[in-house]
Amino acid sequence: MNVLVFRRGKAGPGPTLCKQPIFEADKGSDENSLISVPGGLIAENNYGYEGPVPKDLTTRSPDTEPGIVKVAVNYRDGGCHVAWWNKTARVPTVVAKASLGAGLLYAYTHPSAAELPWRTLPVPNLLAPESWFFTAFDLRTGKQVWSRLTGTNLGFNNNYAPVSIGPDGAAYVGTLGGLVRIADTP
Repeated sequence: MNVLVFRRGKAGPGPTLCKQPIFEADKGSDENSLISVPGGLIAENNYGYEGPVPKDLTTRSPDTEPGIVKVAVNYRDGGCHVAWWNKTARVPTVVAKASLGAGLLYAYTHPSAAELPWRTLPVPNLLAPESWFFTAFDLRTGKQVWSRLTGTNLGFNNNYAPVSIGPDGAAYVGTLGGLVRIADTP
């Protein structure tokens, strides 16, 4: 997968400004819009998402390939390169959002069973809970800043709904089960 940046022209796209490969070969896709931030573009890897219904005899949606990448773009002179690459975050479907004021990228993550932040009884991956998190990443580095569990069943799958930030500063994510609100205060 490549990020292509074109010069803007009066009749549409002009010549190519730059082309930057992202994600592992044959393991990358971005079903959503790239996120424009000062000096570049951010892409999330949705490769492997096949819809919200678990496959076979499992309680979990299939794991997707991890990855969020910021491509730094030199808009004046041309050229681009990967500024940072978070190779662990799994963002199956959300339309992530950036807050320049907070310096954060907000995403809805779905870790693999082995990556869940808790351990109970040793259970096969197929029996691990379907767990969804609202997660923030540093826009400068791509590193995870914090993450909050929103729910642990199919009803918390967002299936391509966006993150929306309300005027009160709360974040909202539409899910199969309804609307999830994430806020510092009730």
